[in-house]
Order: sequence, then structure tokens, then C-alpha cells
Amino acid sequence: MSLPAVVLDVWQHAPQQTQSGFVLPDGCCDLIWHRTADGQSNWFLTRLYDTASPLEVAAGEHYCGYRLRPGAVVDEATLLAAVQHRRDPDSVDALALLSDCASLDPGLAEAMACLADASRIAAATRQLGLSERSLERLVMRQTGRTPGYWKQLARIRRAARALAGSAALADIAFAHCYADQAQMSRDFQRWFGVTPSSFRRDPALLALVAAPGFD
Repeated sequence: MSLPAVVLDVWQHAPQQTQSGFVLPDGCCDLIWHRTADGQSNWFLTRLYDTASPLEVAAGEHYCGYRLRPGAVVDEATLLAAVQHRRDPDSVDALALLSDCASLDPGLAEAMACLADASRIAAATRQLGLSERSLERLVMRQTGRTPGYWKQLARIRRAARALAGSAALADIAFAHCYADQAQMSRDFQRWFGVTPSSFRRDPALLALVAAPGFD
């Protein structure tokens, strides 16, 4: 399936048994269709998460999601008006609607890519040829979050992905520019609500952070 430029991923979740878990911060908003176990359905657009949020999904519930790229600007009212009375994803061309109702600013996309990869925000500003104040205005205006938010989110998600391997926690901390393992642990607690060791032992969390997002 070919996805429009503004869509990062399409996913589905329909558990046979009730599940308890978390939604992790990933830097993305999703257009989601949800059907309850008794057949009631609705569409909604998610917000950006700053910390992990608990979620319980009952047996028989069904979710279908269209994940937008980080920084996508959405005409939420028009989008939701177009899908709200559609009973299921097969009855609407959601990808075409997202192409029409969501967009990516090339300048913002470049800025966010630099923030994800640069060692410091100052390095990103030099690469972009912007002052720190100009970068903050650009990012805040279109995402509602600071450059620091995006830089820290990319770092913590990359560190979390590294937990799927066998590297020692201290080595992962060093590889992702933390001052030490303790600083990384504090970041895990702040973003995900668990320690790196607990995160590593949880297959569901490892699977969640492996999904496409801002990193």
C-alpha cells in the first residue's frame, strides 16, 4: 500500500482478550477508528503525549489507526467531519482525506530531522542557519512543543530501542549522549514511567517503541 507523504504508518489492533498496557510518547498524532465490543464506532484524532499513558483494551474492541508524520499540521474539523459518520475504515478513503486535510512544512521537517540527529540544539541551529530563538518560534508555532522536547524524545526513543539488544545499560547511556546511566534512568522514568531494566524485560513496551515514530 502506497502511503501519502504525510502518513507514516497504518496499523490495526483487535485483541481476543482484554489487554492492559500503555501508549508511549512517539511524537505523532493518529487518526483512529474505534469500534467497541458491542459494535459502536467513532473516529478521533490523538494528541501528542508527554509521558506514557495507561490504556485498557477490551476483548472484541477494534482499532484502526493512520499515524501522521511528526510535525504534520491537520485541519481537524474538516477531517473529522468527513469521517465521523462512516461506520468503518472500508467505507472511506482515509488516506486520500489525510492527503487533503494534513500537510508537512518542509522547513519544519528539516528542523526536526536536525534536532533528532544533532548532539545539541546549538548544533542543530548552526546546521539550519537559524538562531535558537528562530528555531524555537518555528517549532513551537507548528507543533506546540519546544525544540528541547523533540530532541529529548528522539534520544529516549532511540535509547529504548537499543534495549532490544544485549548492550549494557551504561553503554547504551554513553552511546546516546547521557552523562551517565543514572541520568538515562531518570529520563526513562519521566517519559515512560519505568526504569530501563523494567522496560527491557517487557516485550510489549519493546514492541511499542519499535513502531514508527519520531526518532
